[in-house]
Amino acid sequence: MKANERMETVERQALYCKTHMKKSQQQLAPFINAQIENANEFYKKLAKTKNGKEKIRQIKKQRSSPLNKNFGSAKTKPFKRSHKDREI
Repeated sequence: MKANERMETVERQALYCKTHMKKSQQQLAPFINAQIENANEFYKKLAKTKNGKEKIRQIKKQRSSPLNKNFGSAKTKPFKRSHKDREI
């Protein structure tokens, strides 16, 4: 799949989620919950390893850093919500 095809797919999915908010939330909730559970299990296992807690601190520090190298790179643009997207 080419980059422009991927972007078209993402835009279609975003439009669907925007126009069918409740239905898309119900469909995505199990997937998102599973991702969170998997991440929590990973962190539990990592914490039990040698230097695991230090590695977790480093990961969290890197992710929370405003200077994260991947954020806002030339290939990706941060999502900006317009006033039209906000729920009242």
